[in-house]
Amino acid sequence: MVTQYRVDPRVRAYGKARIEVTRRAHDEREWQSLWHEPRYPFPFTWGNGWKQCMQYTVEDYAAEIGFFIDVLGFPVSAFSPNYAQFTSPDQAFFFGVAATHEGAQITPPDSLSIQFMLNNLESTIQQLEQRWVVFERKPQAGVISPAIAVLRSPHGVSIELWGTPQMQPAVQPEASQSAEVADFWSDEGADDGFDLEEEVNDEKNLEPKETDDLEEDNEPEEPVYVDDEETPEIDPPAQPANTTKEVPPLPRPTFPTAIVRRTEDLIRGGLRIPSSRLRGNG
Repeated sequence: MVTQYRVDPRVRAYGKARIEVTRRAHDEREWQSLWHEPRYPFPFTWGNGWKQCMQYTVEDYAAEIGFFIDVLGFPVSAFSPNYAQFTSPDQAFFFGVAATHEGAQITPPDSLSIQFMLNNLESTIQQLEQRWVVFERKPQAGVISPAIAVLRSPHGVSIELWGTPQMQPAVQPEASQSAEVADFWSDEGADDGFDLEEEVNDEKNLEPKETDDLEEDNEPEEPVYVDDEETPEIDPPAQPANTTKEVPPLPRPTFPTAIVRRTEDLIRGGLRIPSSRLRGNG
């Protein structure tokens, strides 16, 4: 299904290329070989206070805040008669709950899911059941990791508790990368309705190369794809070479074998509960 909002076609193409990496990679080595750094660097600089917060709107505001505060024990970072912002003891995340007002619509419960990764899932389930929390789903013996327990807030928002999966050891990526995948990361042939930042290089009489699509990313302000085999050890003195980049490179994701497999199970309906059977903890 395509969104109703106007989308730059390159954005969708970028996303399809990411998905294709998941489909083509069979192991950690292939994954790291095909994966690229983001096309553009991370642009945000955090201010004081919280860094992010997602918010949803409910009809029974009292039940929702009572559940998160007095049953689950979430610390409160902001509170008013019609809005509450919750966090964790170490302030690792934030999310808000707002009371609906006249003429406004509530957030559909199935439109979002709050997920937490825990290292003590079994003991957490026992603690919450002692607080008369009802689980829609609990981990089953013999099920492929990660284990997932599901409960719902009084509004019906799905709260998934994930057991910590066993992480695969990091594998150095291969030096060679697929030319087909590499070609994607240039904006050559993009929709003419959108101006490319690289077109500024025309003033420098730089001719685009069809066979070297990563060359345009070698600008100082652009992320650079580094061949790990050429630099097996990253020495601290080598870092100042990229003096124009203040933001450190983002960590490369590991091959998500278990996550992908488990997500496919969820999409096929493993956690789908008819709305008529929703039972919140209110």
